[in-house]
Amino acid sequence: MKELSQKFETEQSSKTVLEDTLDMFAKEIEQLKEEARLAEEQALVESTKAAEETSRLEDMNHSLSAENSKLVERCEHLETSQEKAIQTITELETVKDELQGRVDSLSEERVRNAYEVAKVNSEREQLAQ
Repeated sequence: MKELSQKFETEQSSKTVLEDTLDMFAKEIEQLKEEARLAEEQALVESTKAAEETSRLEDMNHSLSAENSKLVERCEHLETSQEKAIQTITELETVKDELQGRVDSLSEERVRNAYEVAKVNSEREQLAQ
């Protein structure tokens, strides 16, 4: 009977150890499940933040693209205006050169006319004497 009683106690002790081990594993499994759930929530939060940031960056990229297009258009307009200004300056320089030629020609003619007037006046004076 004593042997039976010891065997029963040993089995009870083994059963208690096994139950404690099962409880420990069950608690560990629950803890791992909780950690997995928290990690999944964190991943979802980070994924949402990343999606929002991606959307914000895409919007910013679209805005910058539109602004860049406007700047390119403005540069093209300025280049066209610059070309027209250069052409106008060239035309004005040509007109200036032509006018300077006329002024020089008129100055020469004026000097000749003054010489002729002086000559005629001198001849009149000689005739008048």
